[in-house]
Parts: sequence; C-alpha cells; structure tokens
Amino acid sequence: MLLTVWARRAVVCSWRESALIAWTVGGCWVVVTTELLSSFHFICFLGIAGMWGASGFLASMALFLERRSLPGIGDFEISLSWKDIVSIVFLAIVVMATLVNALNSPPNTWDALTYHMSRVAHWVQDRSVEFYPTHIPRQLFSNPWLEYTILQFQILCQGDQWASAIQWFCMIGSLINVSLIARVMGLSTRSQWLSVLIAATVPIGIIESTSVQGDYAATFWLSAALAAFLNFKQNRRWLWVLICGISLGLACLSKGTAIVLSLPILLWIGGDVVKSFTWQKFVQAIVVLLMVLSVNALFIERNMGLYHQKVLGPVTDGSSLVNSAINYQTFTANLLRNIGIHLGTPSRKLNDLIENGIQNLAQAAHADLNDPRASFGNDKFQVGKPSRGEDSAPAPFHLGLFLIASILLFYRREYCRRFLPYFCCVLVMALMFFLVVRWQPWIIRFQLPLFVLFAPLCAAAFEGYWDNRQNIILITVLFIIASPYVFNASPRHLFGPKSLFHKSRIERYFLGNSPWSEPYNEAANEILKSGCQNVGLVLGGDSWEYPLWALLERDRPWNGRMEHVMVDNLTKDIPYPLGDFKPCQIVVIGMENLNSISWEAANFSLTDTFASGNHEVRIFSKV
Repeated sequence: MLLTVWARRAVVCSWRESALIAWTVGGCWVVVTTELLSSFHFICFLGIAGMWGASGFLASMALFLERRSLPGIGDFEISLSWKDIVSIVFLAIVVMATLVNALNSPPNTWDALTYHMSRVAHWVQDRSVEFYPTHIPRQLFSNPWLEYTILQFQILCQGDQWASAIQWFCMIGSLINVSLIARVMGLSTRSQWLSVLIAATVPIGIIESTSVQGDYAATFWLSAALAAFLNFKQNRRWLWVLICGISLGLACLSKGTAIVLSLPILLWIGGDVVKSFTWQKFVQAIVVLLMVLSVNALFIERNMGLYHQKVLGPVTDGSSLVNSAINYQTFTANLLRNIGIHLGTPSRKLNDLIENGIQNLAQAAHADLNDPRASFGNDKFQVGKPSRGEDSAPAPFHLGLFLIASILLFYRREYCRRFLPYFCCVLVMALMFFLVVRWQPWIIRFQLPLFVLFAPLCAAAFEGYWDNRQNIILITVLFIIASPYVFNASPRHLFGPKSLFHKSRIERYFLGNSPWSEPYNEAANEILKSGCQNVGLVLGGDSWEYPLWALLERDRPWNGRMEHVMVDNLTKDIPYPLGDFKPCQIVVIGMENLNSISWEAANFSLTDTFASGNHEVRIFSKV
C-alpha cells in the first residue's frame, strides 16, 4: 500500500499503474528475501518479519521525502450509469464469494497436497529452500514463486490460513491489469468494466482463485508484463522496461507453461526494436531479457546442479509437460484437443458426435488425437460432460465469445489496426501453447492466461457495436454462467449438503477424497502418541504428504523433523539441509509392496496399518 501511494506521487501515474509498480516490486522482494534468508538458513519469523519491516520503513521514508501531493483520482469514473453499476455488483459478488471460499479452504487440491504445500513444509523445517532428498521430485524442480509467497505468509501467520488466498490476490491483480490494458488501448470506461467481467467469469479462473495450483499467479505476471509493455510503448519510460522484465521473470518463476507464453511477448519487444531500430530500444530489450534471467537465476542454478543440462528440471522425459516431437501432426492434434475439451454437453450421444467429428478432422489432417509424443501419460482424449471440477471446468461460452470477437475485430478495420499487435501477441501465445505443451485432461487450467488476456480484445470488439440493451444481456449471461462455479464448484462448495462449512478445517483438507482423512488422522495420532521426533517418509511419486504435516500441527506446533528416506531417484545423493537424519519411525504411503525396512544400519518393523478402501498409511518403528 505504501509503495502504491509512493508510486502515485513520485511517478505521477494512475492508481492502477501505481498498484502494478508496487505489486511488481513486492513480488520481486519475495524472491530476494527468500533467497537471501535461505543462503543463511534464516527463513524464520524473525528473518521474514525483519526483512518486511525494513522494506516498510524504507517505503515510509520514501513516501515522507516525496513532497509532491497526490494527483487527482484520474482513472476512476465518478459518474456511473446503472449499467456500470450492474457490472460492478456482479463483479463484487464473484470477488467476495471467492474470497470467502479462499479464506475458509485449506489447501486441498491433489497437487497441493502432493508437492505445492509439502515443499513449503520442508522449507519451513529446513529454514532454507535448498534441495533435499525426496520421492516426489516435483517438490524440487517446479517453479516456486507462488510457494515462496505462501512460505512467507505461513511463517508470519503460523499456519496455512492464507495459502489459498494468494491466488485470489493474483486474480484481483489480473483483473486490474486487464482493465489497465483495456484503458491503454483506448477503450471506454464501460468497455474496461466489461473486459474485467469477462475475465472474472472464466469458470476455471473462478475455481483457481481459491486454490494453490499456480495458474492465476502466472496469469497475473503475464498480464502485468503486457500492461507494462503497452505503457512503455506510450511514453518510453525506463521504469516500464524494468517492470516488464521483472514481471516476465516472475511469470516464468511461477509456472512452467508461462515460459512458453512469455516468448511471444519477448518476440513483440524484439519486433518493436527491429521495426524502428535505435540503440536505446536495443539496450532496453536486452535489459528486459536480463531481468527475466536475473529473477530466475538461482532457481535455474539449483536445477542445473541437479539435472545438469536440463535447466528447468526433467523437461524432456516422457512425463514432462513438453511435447517430445514438435511438428505439424502434434500441433494439429493439440489444437483440436485444446478446443474440443470445451465442447462437452450434458448429452453423451451429442458428445460422441462431437468427438467423432474431431477425430475425423484429425484424420483428414493426418494427425493422431492420442499421439504419445504430445500426450501426458496414457490418458486418452474424449469429449465429456461439462464439469465443475477444479481441473476441468470448460468455458464454451467464453471460447465462442472470443471467436466472435476475433471476426468482429477484423470486420471493423479501424479497430483491427489499433488492436492487431496485441491480438497477434495473444494469438501467437495460443499457437505456441498448442505447439509445445503436451495435452492432458486437466489442460484447461493451463489455458487460463489465454482466456484472461483475450478479455480486453473481446470488449474492444463489442465497443460501439452493440447497444446498451445487448451489453446488459451479455453481462447478465456472463454472471449466470459464472454462478455455479462461484457458489458450488467441486470440491469447495459454498452452499448445499456438500458445503465446506459443514466440515471442520481438518476435514476440508480431504474434500476431494473424504475417506482418506481417517488413515492420515490415525497415523498422525500414532506419531504424536509415540513421541517420535524423527519421522522418515517413504512415498509414491504422486502420494499426499502435506496432510501429515498439517495434522501433526493441528493442536500445537510440532517440533519434530520429517525427511524422505530410502530415496532411489536422482535426488538420493543430496545431503539433508539439517544434517544427518536417524528416524525412529518411518511412514509408508503408496508403496504397498514394502513389508520390512532396513535403512542406514537400522531395522524397522511394521507396527500399524491404517486403511480406507484402497488407501493405506503404514507405520514402521525402529527395532
């Protein structure tokens, strides 16, 4: 907040631009403080509070020394029509309902419980973000910015109460960035509100805003980079060069797919240099690139130390997110599947017809919809019924809206010329996404940045083309479509018999798999009862680890230590950040064929088995 006010005074820009500057500095500060404190093994309450206290003092001093008074309100519309008010009310309902959901939902997505939150728990324990031996390598090589932010909140608040709200803040930032992009492109206030509402009602975005998956974090930084670059094109200020470079760097540090989506922005920057070359423009483009590399330098260094030439981790193995072959066939297959996954209807017969039609198009193009070179695992493409799930909520209305908007933009030549560069940038983002990223059943959430960034173009296409009555119909339809995802998305329902408010906070960790709560609870109780302070973990590569951490600390802080043991992957030779580890108990999850354990000259015998259905948590105690 202090940085926002300072930027408003010192830089003399709008509130939205000031907020963008402040958020970018804050996001970069999260990385700097985390890495700096980690190098001294001082990631703790005192270290983080001290760093943020110092930054708050410096911001206060800068604000005090900046004598200029605040400019006028400027970019806020004082006089609002009833149509603008309708948009604001609908938007406020979406924003407030998702905030309530985020604040009352502990991390409960599969990936959160497997590696997002588990790595945070290890960092808190180790007081460092150094690598450690793990059965789940994603805890190490995955892009960490969101978890860095969660880490700092978790330490300062002594719990994960704010973990799911970080993405909500990223949603709010993304919506403000979208409105700023719309304003910089010359859209009216009403069209700016429309662009925000279109972005806010993307179904998968609504669900993502209450999770810790990281897709809205990537969306936020990509939209920030574009907003900064568009501002730079208007006034050529060096400040926007730095903001653009840092934002792109933070996007790449937030999500692997953001690296692919950042390339068209870098190409646009390069094209702007080539179009009218000057040495100043060339240097500014180099600075952007250097900022991207600088923000990611230590993360890349750690990955290269473990995976050698694979800068971003194991990106070339069969389970990676990158196509093993990049050619016309894999591109066509991905294009059809990424669109087709949004076309499901409640009718199985109609879905079969749609799927057959997509199959016929693929065959005509000599492409295979289940090409293993461009598919994740053994999952097959199919057109299913619409879902409210956090990994697969389709957006057919928004997709249709964007197709119509694209046609209208090219039909209206004066708009086409004005918005063509931005349109081409977002289009190339989509094409790069289809070309590089493997298709998987949950790929809809990876598409979130594309939907959000296309919203200003959609509002631009409809500006002055539809009358007020048609606009209000569109706004109402958007809200109606969004409502089920706002109030009753799976698994975090706000109302009805499945409401999260009918469950305790501990039970909410298991909303996606309620029967699993019993074995985890019983295992945690047994560890606490035994008094063992050194607990080893033997897990499957996709097993839930974080519930154990949360359950061991549900009543009071647990002062024990938990480490992965018997690791047999590339991380096995990494030393434990806290030194030698001698467990007195070993918890085994997802390794059913393991009946006895010998490790580090010690023997462990099976003492407890806690099961629910086909899920077992077993405890081996030292003999």
